[in-house]
Amino acid sequence: MSPAHEAVTTYDLDKRLALLEQTVTRLSNDLHQINASINKLVWAVGMALIVAVMQFILKGGLSGFH
Repeated sequence: MSPAHEAVTTYDLDKRLALLEQTVTRLSNDLHQINASINKLVWAVGMALIVAVMQFILKGGLSGFH
């Protein structure tokens, strides 16, 4: 193999590695955003459940247990 061919191969590998690193960084950022969105959704569902239980109690939903 000639030195010129080796240099092109090394350059190609460096370029592919740089593109792979960019892709991994982008995927990591996307996963972070997905995780943050899921966390907000869990909080919203939890708060909705608490509000529903409180409304049930305030409207006398537990009055039959006295």
